[in-house]
Amino acid sequence: MKEKLVITMNKIAKILSAVLSVTLVIGVTVAMLVSAFAASAPKFSVNVVSESKDEVKIAFTLVDGSFSAIDFQVNASDWNNSTKSTGLTLKSIERAQAYKDFYDKHANDSIPPMLTTNFKNGKVGYVSLAPYDAKGDMVIFTFEKTKSAKEKIVASDIVVTVSSCTADNKEVTASVTNKIPAEVVTKPTTKPTTKPTTKPTTKPTTKPSTEPSTKPTTKPTTKPTTKPTTQPTTQPTTQPTTQPTTQPSTEPSTQPSTEPSTQPSTEPSTQPSTQPTSKADDVTTVTDKADDTTKSDDVVTTAPAADTTTAASSSDVVNPETGDRLTATAAVVSLLAISGAAVVALRKKED
Repeated sequence: MKEKLVITMNKIAKILSAVLSVTLVIGVTVAMLVSAFAASAPKFSVNVVSESKDEVKIAFTLVDGSFSAIDFQVNASDWNNSTKSTGLTLKSIERAQAYKDFYDKHANDSIPPMLTTNFKNGKVGYVSLAPYDAKGDMVIFTFEKTKSAKEKIVASDIVVTVSSCTADNKEVTASVTNKIPAEVVTKPTTKPTTKPTTKPTTKPTTKPSTEPSTKPTTKPTTKPTTKPTTQPTTQPTTQPTTQPTTQPSTEPSTQPSTEPSTQPSTEPSTQPSTQPTSKADDVTTVTDKADDTTKSDDVVTTAPAADTTTAASSSDVVNPETGDRLTATAAVVSLLAISGAAVVALRKKED
């Protein structure tokens, strides 16, 4: 009895094991099928192609998967509101290059690709026999920007809606990623930073710096400095100084001065003057008067030494008749002769 019971239990265990194995296989298969089905749903994105102050172009792009039919809408978030806060107005919808290439490839199909657009509300419809699998931009939406539009649009300015999508003859849920940058709200910090920034600021500071800069500026300052610099400049100034320097220059000037100097020079000039002097007392003139040549404070002349054999001594006498110089003895003899001649003449006159 016990042996039959053991055999029965073994059979039941084998049956349960087989059932569990089959269930596991079915579960794995179903999971794989579900995964494959989910992977077949297409993935899309919207992104800015180009933007200027007047317009912005946005692309609806197939990122992954394929589909045979789709209905979607791309428009400004306030397109059907009376108040246009975004400042965007849909102007046109164009077929992008990826779609054009796919259409050319399947234009001769029994049901060629067909795409309909409505630029008033931004709705697009597509259907084809062949699954659409052209990765890249499918449709380009061009929006006109008014004065109220932002300089750069943000993700919240555009709304994207997929109303239906068919893949492998089944309705699937397509996913859309908005790649337009979101609006970033920045607030000023309440505390100063402890480390220097790695990039220069784009706007001037409102307060002067407390420390001197370690590098020279690349542009001239707009205001004069209030204190003298501690280091000499490496380049000559382009404008003359308005105040005289307090120290003499160490190098000769390369240009002549335009004003006469107020102090006499301490060194003789190395070049002759090109103009005559303007004062008469700088040059000693010689006149015809003999007494003018004997005195001069400016010119000292050296006379040749007198010949001791011909020069007259202090005891010489000048003959009044001839003007010849005579010695003292000769003068006495001459006087006596003259006196005797005078006496003789008087006596003759009396006789």
